[in-house]
Amino acid sequence: MSFRPDATATAAAMQAALDEFADAERAAGSARFFKTGPGRYGEGDVFIGVTVPATRAIVKRFERMPLAEASALLESPVHEHRLAALLVMVRQFQLAGRPRARDDRARATLHEAYLGDAGPILRLAPRLLDDREDLMHKAVGWMLRELGKRVDRSQLIAFLDEYAPRMPRTMLSYATEHLAPEARAAYRARR
Repeated sequence: MSFRPDATATAAAMQAALDEFADAERAAGSARFFKTGPGRYGEGDVFIGVTVPATRAIVKRFERMPLAEASALLESPVHEHRLAALLVMVRQFQLAGRPRARDDRARATLHEAYLGDAGPILRLAPRLLDDREDLMHKAVGWMLRELGKRVDRSQLIAFLDEYAPRMPRTMLSYATEHLAPEARAAYRARR
């Protein structure tokens, strides 16, 4: 990148900084709002109760974190840790795009890292085919659509070829949104 990463800005250091602002009452409220209970659409997501403004302030201290460290935070079960990692990546993308210090290679690396591999959505989507929450159908369909649009269209097509007959209507509609009308109709007809 055109700026030097801060080797002391580790995933563990950022987690510790975020943990300092943890608020159990706010975490409980966030868990209720995002429906993290068993069988709910946000099941299993963990909150520590750090506000978005506090998270953004902490991110400023870690904006030069090596990409590998930010990527490691994306694996955290804690919502605020993942949010901070994404905000670091967005900030680094902005820094690499400044007119006087533009670094297209760094921007491309960040873009690729942000989109990531399709593994997580391709592992989760089949498990969520029978979910009863319409919001989950929308979210999974949206992710599948983005997979086909931004990452690898052939992976979307392979997924649809296998699972379209079992996909909820909303999920299928979102996933096929950017396909040609004939292809959308063909997948819908398989239901």
